[in-house]
Amino acid sequence: MTSILLVAHDGPYGSEKLYNALRMAIAMEEHSTTPVTQRLFLMSDAVTAALSQQKTPDFSVHIGQMLEILLAQGVSIHMCKTCVEARGITPERCIDGVEVATLVELTQWTLDSDKVIHI
Repeated sequence: MTSILLVAHDGPYGSEKLYNALRMAIAMEEHSTTPVTQRLFLMSDAVTAALSQQKTPDFSVHIGQMLEILLAQGVSIHMCKTCVEARGITPERCIDGVEVATLVELTQWTLDSDKVIHI
């Protein structure tokens, strides 16, 4: 089994980096021919992607829904404690299933992963 860690730094709507990373993660879960364990760690402005009840314009990509799809697929999603605190984000305001974690958890995930992708 391959273990992949995606570490996202970019905000959800300023560019397409996070959107494309999530597209890739969803595709890996749906189309992998071998077992894959994925983890996603949100840092910097990427933590704002986990805010629940975001309103997007019609026909706009809804990053929160993409995170919910990954959670439903069994992907673990954590967000940086320092980053959420710096932005005034509390766990109660976030999508159910996304957890706040520290660099200790990120370090352990990194050491446990076969591949680490920074986006």
